[in-house]
Amino acid sequence: MSGQRNKETSALGVSADRYSTVSSSIAPTTSDKYTRSSDEHHDEKLDDIAELLPPSKNADTAVVDKTILEPEPVGVLQLFRFATPLDRVLTLAGVFFSCASGVVTPVMIIIFSKLMGVIIQYADLSAADLESANHYLGHESRHYCLLFFILGIVMFVVSFG
Repeated sequence: MSGQRNKETSALGVSADRYSTVSSSIAPTTSDKYTRSSDEHHDEKLDDIAELLPPSKNADTAVVDKTILEPEPVGVLQLFRFATPLDRVLTLAGVFFSCASGVVTPVMIIIFSKLMGVIIQYADLSAADLESANHYLGHESRHYCLLFFILGIVMFVVSFG
């Protein structure tokens, strides 16, 4: 019977002798009687599983029906069919706050570029009048530092709040 079983292929198209090798390596080797009954039990379970699987299109190449391996695509609204209203609200809040967090970086670049413009303008003004140039740089740098501080608070709130 084992010679006949080894030549058969399962519904997945894989030779059955591969399964018997696995089962003999897993089964305890304390007694031959126990190992043989374990192999026979394992073969019966494989036969039961093979009957439940859909038949293979080509038994020689282990081709499995693709409906088992590839789920059908679903729409966006179907993804949330089991979600509670709280889940939906939290998801929308997460999308909103992640978008807000993404907006902070370009705003920071714009503010930084304006601060660099102030520093460049300071270099031009310092040649004419150093005291007024220092006052201008101090006033404008405090203004942009305040903007960066506010931007940091906003970033903290939208990221972790």
